[in-house]
Amino acid sequence: MRVAHPRRLVCFWFVGVVLLMAAPLRADDGAAHVVVDAPVHEFGAVEQGQPVEHVFRLRNAGTGMLRVDHVKGTCACTVGVATGETIAPGDETWVTVRLDTTRLAGRTTKTATVYTNDPEAPAIPVTLTGEVLTDLVARPTPLYVGHLRRGTVLRREIRVVRGRPDGVASLVGVDVSSPRLRAWIDVGEGSEQRVVVEIDATDSSGRFSDELVLRTTSSRQPTLTVKVLGTIDAAPDADPRG
Repeated sequence: MRVAHPRRLVCFWFVGVVLLMAAPLRADDGAAHVVVDAPVHEFGAVEQGQPVEHVFRLRNAGTGMLRVDHVKGTCACTVGVATGETIAPGDETWVTVRLDTTRLAGRTTKTATVYTNDPEAPAIPVTLTGEVLTDLVARPTPLYVGHLRRGTVLRREIRVVRGRPDGVASLVGVDVSSPRLRAWIDVGEGSEQRVVVEIDATDSSGRFSDELVLRTTSSRQPTLTVKVLGTIDAAPDADPRG
């Protein structure tokens, strides 16, 4: 029977101890962990045009240094944070998100994204949500119509509803910015009105960006502007065999 040499036993024991000691160190090997205590802020109801601002608190609940690389907002949001700084374990930093409500109406939700070196959550969303009050709300806006075949006519609808429970404003007319468009007001359900929009794709091709101006009875909101966006594709050449 072979007997292990005492020196080998000591060597194996030493390696085993080192591995056991290293295991918890690797499990806790300086990983940052970002935590946002309240990632969604409900701002209630504000008048259109009134800015909304909120400060989100970010904590480093990990064992390594947390770094905020950058923050990306939406087209309506601006954000402020000391990017590039490092936050020690247990410390915190703040991200300020400011929402411009000038072009918003009705129920609104906008999200900014915080990018960090947290390996498990490198992108963290922070959200502002609430009601932007205005006399009339048009949906959808802008009106995207996608791709149209040249030589065709496409019809779409825009819903217009009152933005206040006690509102009485309504549409009285529609103006168009291009001869490509025709639009008129139709009756919807209840107090809702509909704007019927026709896009005539017979005379041009390529991308277009037109506007509808909806005239209203509201002194606070005498007009609503809705962009109409799309692309007119050239019709394929006729088959010479036909």
